[in-house]
Amino acid sequence: MFQPFQIPDLSGAQPAFLDSRALIYPPEFSEGGSALEPDIFMFLGEYKHNVDYKGRLSVPKKFRGQLTKGSVLTKGLDRCLFLYTSEGWGTLSDRVRELPVTASDARAFGRYLFSGAIEIEFDRLGRIFIPDYLRGYAGLKKEVVVVGVLERIEIWDKVRWKKMKKDVESKGEEIAEKLTGSGI
Repeated sequence: MFQPFQIPDLSGAQPAFLDSRALIYPPEFSEGGSALEPDIFMFLGEYKHNVDYKGRLSVPKKFRGQLTKGSVLTKGLDRCLFLYTSEGWGTLSDRVRELPVTASDARAFGRYLFSGAIEIEFDRLGRIFIPDYLRGYAGLKKEVVVVGVLERIEIWDKVRWKKMKKDVESKGEEIAEKLTGSGI
């Protein structure tokens, strides 16, 4: 549930102190992400990293604090990988569970999402292992881009990310217009 920021009583403070540092965020936001909504952790940003020869990827430190409590990696949409916190994965799983089993698209999506999913563990250097079948699905070779997208992280092949980003940026206004009725 969204709750507004808590602003401290600064009635005796000088105006110079009335900036973003005046906002009080819960301690769980000290590891990164966003504190735009105190009850919701968001992954934000774009980071370039490399997958090593053993299939390991160093996750940006800014994201690790939320992920080390448990996380799940799976096939994403658009040929990328999705990385969720355990809590985010549970929320998504509940939504998929509510879909009617009699609908073939619901069954297919559930198979797609869950059949390739694995629980992730971090090594002492903050790396995760990406299995061959997931690296192959997303076309991950060496250079990748790790992108924070609200409740999930997306892992992209660098070339595929550049192309997708260019396509989206070239029609950003058109996309925004189509989403106008969605409450954005």
